[in-house]
Amino acid sequence: MEAVMRFGTVIAALTVLILMSTQPALAAGGGGGGGSSGGISSGPSVNVSKLYEESLAHLQAGENEDAERKLKKVLGAIPENAQANYMMALAKSGQGEDKSSVRYYKKAIKYDRHMYTAYVTLGQTYMGLGEAADAQKLLKKLEKVKSKCKDKCDMGHLDTAHADLTAVVNGTTDAPGGQSSLLFDRIADPDSAYLGAVALINGGEFEAAIIELTKLLEAIGPHADVLNYLGYTHRKMGYFDDAYGYYKQALAADPNHRGAHEYLGELYIQTGQRKKAARQLDKLAELCPFGCAEFDDLEFKFNSTMQAAD
Repeated sequence: MEAVMRFGTVIAALTVLILMSTQPALAAGGGGGGGSSGGISSGPSVNVSKLYEESLAHLQAGENEDAERKLKKVLGAIPENAQANYMMALAKSGQGEDKSSVRYYKKAIKYDRHMYTAYVTLGQTYMGLGEAADAQKLLKKLEKVKSKCKDKCDMGHLDTAHADLTAVVNGTTDAPGGQSSLLFDRIADPDSAYLGAVALINGGEFEAAIIELTKLLEAIGPHADVLNYLGYTHRKMGYFDDAYGYYKQALAADPNHRGAHEYLGELYIQTGQRKKAARQLDKLAELCPFGCAEFDDLEFKFNSTMQAAD
């Protein structure tokens, strides 16, 4: 396994830090266990994960305007984060701005192939706006997703969403019981959840890992380590566009995240974009003036690929 197998060597060093932290610490994601500070990622100047969690708390309390204000900052930093877009849609809807919520639901679906709940809430919104034809199109789109998924999706979640959206379109269900029923679940121990997802990755269970990492992302927001591993798992499954999107989000959350720079470079190598891979090497050289595992690993893969091409 690329770098992931080395993650276990970092755990002992991080255990004390994790226990001392009141916020989710999360060991640095991938790339030789390397974040921006050799262990736990320092993150961007705007703490998007903290703002996200505060936004979720505001939504749970029905404080939609406060949630919207903080979500604007999250989306200003990471506009392609599906979870933040979904919550912004809920904040808009909670203020009676259903028409405005539509574009955020659409973005949530666009940026996360697993965001099945957004199909249902968008369908409900369409029906409430009297746009039944759009709701029908949305149902057909979800049916197409379901037909292509086979064993590469959370079929339990997808089946439930499909049944719910069908009922919405057919007019056999009422609107949701309340905004709180649409919110993401909290996770009591994010660090344990993260390590559990890493264990799934080590076992090659990438789809299961994606499901668990997505739940974690929903609970704590756009954390660079989680986003980096989502990029890794999607890349391993051949979803290169999705992988690129997650690496892009990871680097928006933490521009100096060494693991994300390494894995993005590996994606470029895998897709034959050597010039872009070389730029990732240059970035890692800048971040690691005295050397680091992420630079060494990417350089080795880059040179190996060049030799194979010769």
